[in-house]
Amino acid sequence: MSFEGCAPGELEGYGPIDPEIAAMLAGHAASFTRILTHPESGVVLSVGRDSYRPPAGLRKWVVTRDRACRHPGCNRPASKAEIDHTIPWASGGKTTHGNLSAFCKRHHMFKTEGFWHYRQPEPGLILAASLAGKTYTTLPEPPF
Repeated sequence: MSFEGCAPGELEGYGPIDPEIAAMLAGHAASFTRILTHPESGVVLSVGRDSYRPPAGLRKWVVTRDRACRHPGCNRPASKAEIDHTIPWASGGKTTHGNLSAFCKRHHMFKTEGFWHYRQPEPGLILAASLAGKTYTTLPEPPF
């Protein structure tokens, strides 16, 4: 098997490894975690259904994107928020930037208890529906 022109692998806690070593290690691995990264920045965008908890890089990406709790009108900082699956993990939701958003503890509880319902038709676009049937659209605040 030829690995010419292949990008090196990365071994967590060690660093870059050449493709031959990566292939050898993969051949003996008991399991894998699929990780989707941004092609330019390398930021983790998705770990699919392999992990309920978002890895640190994905959590940081969501916090940076959202900047504040995504409930309409809430301005609690995303850095102190809980990262929540829009489609719940238990219902088949994936751990991906398009299914995660930041909610303060209070609004996360409102979602969990069914007082508010949220959809994320595209990454970062949140549609929030109240029990009264009113729908609000929230977008992340621009950084500048």
